[in-house]
Amino acid sequence: MRAPSRLIGQVAAEIGATSASVRRAIYLKGLAADGADAARAMSALRCSRRTLQRVCRRFMIDLVDYRPFAGLERRGKRRPHPPVSLDNLG
Repeated sequence: MRAPSRLIGQVAAEIGATSASVRRAIYLKGLAADGADAARAMSALRCSRRTLQRVCRRFMIDLVDYRPFAGLERRGKRRPHPPVSLDNLG
C-alpha cells in the first residue's frame, strides 16, 4: 500500500538535502505560484539572492523575474526534471 503523502524528512533523505532546505523550497514554490518576484521572495525567506537562486535551481522553481533554466529553453534544449516533486508533502 502506498501512502498518499510523504514527510518532509523522507523527501530530504531521498535527494540528500536537509529538511530545512525542502521546507524553504516548498514555501518558495508557493510564493512563485502567487506571482512573487525575487525581491519579495528574498524578503519573505530572509535569505540572500545567491541562496534564493540556489534553491530555485535545485528544485526547478521559476519566479516572475528569475527563471534559472530560461537559457536552455531559448537554445531549444529541454529543462532538467526536478529531483523530487514538492506536491503531496505533509
